[in-house]
Amino acid sequence: MIWNTYKYIPLRRQGRQYLITTNYHLQQLRFKSFRTIDLTFGSHNHNNIPNKRNEKIFFYNYDNTSKIKALDRQFKILNKSQTKILELGFIPSNWLIYIRDTMAKLHNISDPGKIHQKCHILGFDILFGSPPIGVSSIQGNIFSKLAHKNIINHFKEISWTQLRDKRQLESDIDPKSYFSREQDESMIIDKQIERIEAGLKNITMSDIKRQQLLDKRDSLLPDYRIDLILSDLSKPGYQQSGFYDLTETNPYHRYNNNKGLNHSILQPGKSNFEFLDAALLLSCDLLRPGGKFVARLNEIDPYDPEMYLLHEKLEKVFNDVLEIRNFGHTTATTTTTTITTNNNDNDMSFSVQPPIEKYYICNDKKNDDEYDLYDIFKY
Repeated sequence: MIWNTYKYIPLRRQGRQYLITTNYHLQQLRFKSFRTIDLTFGSHNHNNIPNKRNEKIFFYNYDNTSKIKALDRQFKILNKSQTKILELGFIPSNWLIYIRDTMAKLHNISDPGKIHQKCHILGFDILFGSPPIGVSSIQGNIFSKLAHKNIINHFKEISWTQLRDKRQLESDIDPKSYFSREQDESMIIDKQIERIEAGLKNITMSDIKRQQLLDKRDSLLPDYRIDLILSDLSKPGYQQSGFYDLTETNPYHRYNNNKGLNHSILQPGKSNFEFLDAALLLSCDLLRPGGKFVARLNEIDPYDPEMYLLHEKLEKVFNDVLEIRNFGHTTATTTTTTITTNNNDNDMSFSVQPPIEKYYICNDKKNDDEYDLYDIFKY
């Protein structure tokens, strides 16, 4: 976005020209369920970033944790009703640790490592790293269909295990006679569960029959979809462990050298839109109606033309969208570039708006029949 430094009026690009943005054009960026606020949060002491690596890592971790804490305290992202949570881009687990500890307090669990007793939390990342105790993790590429399938299947397995354990507990509490069990409809479901469990354990079964069993299992499941998805997908931070372990080090090398992966390093601003598209696509399949989606965009041009399309996509999926522009993220190295042009003998001075950090808190996901995936991602 270009600003007229004399009148401080935002200018919009049309071809190679910059035209004054009228109130009408500004209103076009506002939607009925779309709100924008400006905040300053996180660690603000960006002018004194340390030089040593271990001090940089400490600053990076502290900054990330302080941001999710500030967002949660002000906008109540986490609550007791949530029992299934997914974080995309969890390495190095700053957000995931905060989520685990906060959910443990909300569910009255003294030991955060036992959060799995009340709430299932999953972390996903292309980088390898051990998740916090009590939390699961999957490694994969967010742009892969297989990765999306693995995440969805993971939560299906969780729902299946919960259903099986619930049935077993009910049977132990209220045992019935053989005749009663034969007549009870719920017992028929229990038998189906047992047959499916036995079939899936058969390693010689063909892929077609296994898929048929999985489809039958899914038909018996309650809604496996989850309550909250957080997306912190961006350029990787510092490697913090496993320097002599190829399992942890190789993904960093691959990410930097692979042309299909390093777009977030070469073009951190534009890659934000690709990351959010992938996270939004997964949310459409995995997030339950009424669920919540939180996304972070790092080093983004606040007036990039693609922002309009992004807002439109979010509005099609969620009933309430809050955009938060964090100006406290601007570092000391970020400067405003001044451009001088000569148009019709009139000198005009413009300044380029520096990149900022944005957050989107999307509440109340719409029902499945209220949006169309092809319509959302047609551009």
